[in-house]
Amino acid sequence: MQNYDVAIIGGSCAGAASGYTLAKAGRKTVIIDKAVFPRKKVCGGMITEKTVALLQQVYDHTPVEPVIDSAYAAYSIYYAGPEKICTYTHPSNRLYSVDRAVFDNYFLQKAAAAGCDIISGQKAVGIQGNTITFSSGEMVRAGHIIGADGAHSIVRRSLYPEIRKRHFAMGLEVDVGYEGLKCFDNGEDICPQIYFGIMNSGYGWVFPRKDHATVGIGGVLRFNKDNIRNLFISFLKKVARGSIDPLLSKIAGFPVPLHNYVKKPARDNVFLAGDAAGFVEPVSGEGIYFAVLSGRFAAESIIAGGNSADKYNHLIQKHIHRLFKQAYFVKRILFWPGVLSYTMSRMSKDIRYAKLYYDLISGEIDYIQYTKNLMRKRK
Repeated sequence: MQNYDVAIIGGSCAGAASGYTLAKAGRKTVIIDKAVFPRKKVCGGMITEKTVALLQQVYDHTPVEPVIDSAYAAYSIYYAGPEKICTYTHPSNRLYSVDRAVFDNYFLQKAAAAGCDIISGQKAVGIQGNTITFSSGEMVRAGHIIGADGAHSIVRRSLYPEIRKRHFAMGLEVDVGYEGLKCFDNGEDICPQIYFGIMNSGYGWVFPRKDHATVGIGGVLRFNKDNIRNLFISFLKKVARGSIDPLLSKIAGFPVPLHNYVKKPARDNVFLAGDAAGFVEPVSGEGIYFAVLSGRFAAESIIAGGNSADKYNHLIQKHIHRLFKQAYFVKRILFWPGVLSYTMSRMSKDIRYAKLYYDLISGEIDYIQYTKNLMRKRK
């Protein structure tokens, strides 16, 4: 049985950030993942400038250009159908599309280069004390364990079995070539598109990449009486050209652990990060930024020593939970049909409201500032 200072289950955004930070600090660390990287990851794959800045902080100014598929300065908003409300253009590129197979593998290899061991193709099936057991029967022992193993985290179930499934959200997406999309008929409009009003407590998207676009929807399951697949098919018919039958077998789904964040994601020697801790932004569904941030916080808390669990819980409360509480409050208001219609109306009449939403998702302002500015009368 191998012994480590820290064992990380999950090699995606949170796990790689933890592994890199710990290995760089001289901790004997291993990342364990059931997949062999690079592997396909179903995800909208759109990140903002704040995520790029965080990645450069965590990985010591490592260039992120190799994982950027496309960069965009503009985005478009649509409401309740195929009609565009507005397009806002920022002076510089602030939105970036990434292929998660390339993105995740790139940063996992950065962790390996820093000295972190990688065990791939091994599924963790049990955790008892400091010991992790694989499906093969092999085991490793570690002083600390970080669960970065996604929405169905086995580490989370070992700590907090009471996941509130009634609040779960689901995302569906499919890749479509540009020739199969009518929403990009105007060449100058090739930029990320967000569609509100097509489902309750959620939205749709068309995110362009170099040679195709990712079309998807995501929302809380219990607020959508119609089957989410049926909602997605209706959305596809609005944005796709011709028959969508060839696309139906290619639709992929992924869970989004909304409203399931853990108030104290560390207990004793076990830490949760990323989706495993439910760190998905409630309005935008942003997960990559909070995965990287929480992965770094978990590693730094362990490196600091002392009561590392308390240190981590404090950092999460200060930098993630406070924002999420604001977002939950705003979401209950924003996605109410009357308020959503009001917001869309303002965006259609005044481009400054589109900029306001852009500033929110890119991290320039918080939800309190967003709400105050949204309700303020413009001259």
